[in-house]
Amino acid sequence: MIERGGSGEEEAEACFRKQTQRFVVVGKEKQHAFFFFETTKCVDIYICRACENMPGKWEYQDEKSKAGAPWLSFAPTDNSRLESAFLATTTTTTTTTRAAAGKAAAPTAGSVTLDFSGKTFTVDLAKKRMTGPSKSDTTFVVRRCDVGQSTAEIDDLLNQLCGGPGINRLMTGEDFARVFRILGVNGDGVDAFVLFFKAGAATPQSIDREELRTLFTVHGINLREPKAAARQVATWNAQLMTDTTEFNKFYDFVWLWNRASPTAAIVCDITDIWKMLLGGLKLSLTAKWFEFVASHAKLSGGVTRDLWNSSLRFLRKVSPSLVEYDEDDCWPLMIDEFVTKLKASPL
Repeated sequence: MIERGGSGEEEAEACFRKQTQRFVVVGKEKQHAFFFFETTKCVDIYICRACENMPGKWEYQDEKSKAGAPWLSFAPTDNSRLESAFLATTTTTTTTTRAAAGKAAAPTAGSVTLDFSGKTFTVDLAKKRMTGPSKSDTTFVVRRCDVGQSTAEIDDLLNQLCGGPGINRLMTGEDFARVFRILGVNGDGVDAFVLFFKAGAATPQSIDREELRTLFTVHGINLREPKAAARQVATWNAQLMTDTTEFNKFYDFVWLWNRASPTAAIVCDITDIWKMLLGGLKLSLTAKWFEFVASHAKLSGGVTRDLWNSSLRFLRKVSPSLVEYDEDDCWPLMIDEFVTKLKASPL
């Protein structure tokens, strides 16, 4: 481990500021650095120990090779240089470009020059090509193979997420803020609940080390890729908006997770979360429902699970005309009162 203030920190921070990336390779040992900024000040840094394999394995092949021809591996030092350049660019495409006719390609922000077969070849990370200084030189196709995350890497990150190797359960706002900061996920909105839902957090208002581990081992979030967790959460969000069954499970999870204890029958101070979840569905009566909720004295004690789930079912089923509403459907009293108010003051 490299502690903050130790060897490699200045180099890592300089690389971060230059490339505006969350993740870079620094130092001779190829450690992986995660940075946490507030405005322009670096407030925290985590660098995990190197694993035995390189973060990505780089291979090349003559572009005229027949299908099924073997790919060849770069030398370790060349592999290191290619991986460093790859992680320092904003693109995730492992590509190269041809040299200008008869000349070596000029190095660019996405290119690397290598001593290859006694000549200087240029690998450009944009067009899947490696070219030599002469037009007559062989042109190679280049690709990057991710070797996967090692258990040691994941354990290192879990130690950082949990605040130390001996801490197994996170239960405070500071704990959660650290998780969101490290993973680059918005902790102020629905994203936080989506992350915990997919991790399988089973205990109210907490998450444990093994639940966090599933994000990397089961769901495949790649800790080496910048903003991988944020991108995955965005994908999950989009899926929830189109999969009614999965959204129902997620919606119920949010109420269960926000309970003060596993036996609590109501959840307090959850109206803002309620608005975020239902607001995203863009249902016709949502705005009127929350106007009613805001003025309803009975909610001062909290929201029951029945009311929480019934409100979703009601808002999905009933239109502003209320023709779908049937008072014999055993709705919670508060929903019956809402309908009575709407009938008295129709939209």
